[in-house]
Amino acid sequence: MIRLQTLTLDPVRAEIALDLSAWPLESGDEIRGKLVGPQCRYASTIEIPYPIRKKPGTPSYHVLIPEPSLWTPQTPFVYSGKIEWLRDGATRGQAPLLHALLTLKNTPAGWRLNGKPFEPRLTDVGDPDENALERLRDQGFNVIRSRKADAALTERAVRMGFLLADAAPDSPWAIAIE
Repeated sequence: MIRLQTLTLDPVRAEIALDLSAWPLESGDEIRGKLVGPQCRYASTIEIPYPIRKKPGTPSYHVLIPEPSLWTPQTPFVYSGKIEWLRDGATRGQAPLLHALLTLKNTPAGWRLNGKPFEPRLTDVGDPDENALERLRDQGFNVIRSRKADAALTERAVRMGFLLADAAPDSPWAIAIE
């Protein structure tokens, strides 16, 4: 699994690091790919491809996005794409990518999403389809918890404006709610 981590996020630019430790890269291997976005089912966007590049002077790879669109439950902007690992011209690995740009913090004054007050509204779900998620969204829910939180449900939920309770702590759309 390829993990993405937001290193820098401000109105001017976002820098996203890629953790490629799952792939045993060797000198001369090639990494190709891009993130495309922003994409949002509730807003018109102009999608732009942002290439994955080697960070100068390091073995790390990253993506730079100027003027990023931040994810919120009302406008769940995401960036998606694919990464490919090649050795001697042959594909050794591929992985889909999905990333949302947001900051989420629990402060003494309450939850803050992208620096603004955020009130989590949690509901437990089984394995909801898009219609069920749309109904939950219309009812004002913005956080779901599911025992079946696989990659497909996670992607569906994030694209529709939901954070996930009990998701992996390093997930950009995880929220810890008791």
